[in-house]
Amino acid sequence: MLEQVNLLSDELSINTLDFVVYSNDDKFNILNPQGIYATLQARQKVNVYQSKNQETYGMGSFYIDSWQSKNDNKMEFKGVDLIGLLDKTTYDGGMFVNITTENLIAQIFQSAGMDNSYYSIQDDIKSIPVTGYIPICTHREALQQVLFTIGAVANNSRNDIIELYKINESEEPKQISSANVFQGSKEIEQGEIITGVLLQTHNYSNGTEKKNLYEGQLTAGTHKIAFGSPAFNLTCTGGTIQSSNANYAIITTTGGNVSVDGYEYIDNTQEILVQNNYLQGNEKSNVLSVDSVYLINNSNANAIGTRIINYYNGRYIAKFKHIIDSEKAGDKVTLDEQYGNTLNGNIIELDIDLTGGYVSKSQIVAKVGANNGTTNI
Repeated sequence: MLEQVNLLSDELSINTLDFVVYSNDDKFNILNPQGIYATLQARQKVNVYQSKNQETYGMGSFYIDSWQSKNDNKMEFKGVDLIGLLDKTTYDGGMFVNITTENLIAQIFQSAGMDNSYYSIQDDIKSIPVTGYIPICTHREALQQVLFTIGAVANNSRNDIIELYKINESEEPKQISSANVFQGSKEIEQGEIITGVLLQTHNYSNGTEKKNLYEGQLTAGTHKIAFGSPAFNLTCTGGTIQSSNANYAIITTTGGNVSVDGYEYIDNTQEILVQNNYLQGNEKSNVLSVDSVYLINNSNANAIGTRIINYYNGRYIAKFKHIIDSEKAGDKVTLDEQYGNTLNGNIIELDIDLTGGYVSKSQIVAKVGANNGTTNI
């Protein structure tokens, strides 16, 4: 079982489950029409449990993504979490002005066929206003654009729902016992040093020139027409607009030539450089570019750039193999080092062998400090 959390949300990690089922008869044979295989469905929910010290722990839920028969008695399954499901469906995007995070996220999940029972939103981020554009993309990509913009993460580890929240810097960390870490397995590397962040902002205004967005021959029926650029105030000849947003129009027609006109939004782009002011002065220039998040505008760019710099400053990546106690991806933890140092940070990956004694190949992103639970990540 692979658990991952991306603390910057520059992409949303997908948790995965790989397991093998053995059978002494042919009920799992892919060719047996009366077997179990015939009743399996893509996206069928699988609940995972782990036993330790005579206690059973829930390890989360996954959804069957693929399976194959290796032989008559062996079936291999692959599962993904809810974020993996969001990656398989398309979001129509749109143009948004001061929509709250709560309402925009609700739109994304509802479009994916998931109501608010599939996710939770931390109260602190619900009312954050979002302005800008989301192109046609997957629901996972749309959610990532929102979370990256507001500085929140998505975590589906050990849970039936996706938790959306900001990392709590003052949270008391869990201690990873040195006795649980395999001797000689620990590797520590310094993270990349960023001297600045160059953000392309997108500040949209209404165009004043009416343009033809689509023209062509359509058969009788209903058609979805996607635009090359976001547009508004649409009109149609040869058909009727049933619904639309900035990215598309759904047209019904009796057949023949159909033309859609409208006004395109103007993307007034600008580049804003946020410098890292905490460097010693002898670092080689290494500027990180962010240019494809269309919810970044002149009003939030500096805050986003500062947050990225704070994440990279003084960062270390620790990789090690250990026996899990109760840790899960996203947890704040502390790990003792030699000479009295500690690494305080968050788990970003657990690659867990569920049949191998609850052993994980783990990674944390951390900073050196005292074990006081106040390290900024």
